[in-house]
Amino acid sequence: MKMHNDGASLAILIDRQVGTSGSGILFQDAASVTDQDVNRMVIHGRGVVTVAVFAERALKLGLSRMAGSRPSGRRFLTTVEATACRETGISAAERAITIAVMGSSHSHAGELVTPGHVLPSLATSRFEPGEPLADTALRSLQAHRGTLALAWCDILDDCGDIGTASHCGRLAERLSIPLFERSGAHIVPTICRDLSPIASPLYISDQGLNIAQLA
Repeated sequence: MKMHNDGASLAILIDRQVGTSGSGILFQDAASVTDQDVNRMVIHGRGVVTVAVFAERALKLGLSRMAGSRPSGRRFLTTVEATACRETGISAAERAITIAVMGSSHSHAGELVTPGHVLPSLATSRFEPGEPLADTALRSLQAHRGTLALAWCDILDDCGDIGTASHCGRLAERLSIPLFERSGAHIVPTICRDLSPIASPLYISDQGLNIAQLA
């Protein structure tokens, strides 16, 4: 996925091959997350608001492995809060502050404390079949726009179950945000085949996908 210009906004990434009906996540470059973005993740995604980072970034931010974490599957780190937060840290505004700190190239370990209300996850630097969608998205965004951390959350359906690829496609259409699909180690613009095209179709020119199309 080629991207140009600066900035990013909320989008959905799906994998139709997960389970029997696929699954998806809401995702965005952590450095550009706002309180409105966090609120949309909570309301429409319903999953835990998480920030994926690679090991080098985790070390720079002073993140540590969560005690008792499983040896396989998603690797979660200890929850964090930005020292700039002035209240409890749970509000959309203060979670956005914490997420932005994790995504900023100027941040350091002293700007985060634990425990907190943002859950970091450790992403793999190389593609692994069946890896979490957030790992694929972070790797792609880092390669094309230097993203250091990825804000994301799982998408659940109205019953609280894992949202299918079709459910995620309908959500993208309803929110008028871009829909991407994982294809091997890459993510590509797509539509849900059982739906009409999403409200703002994406077109890829010879120069690649303009990031303005994600606005």
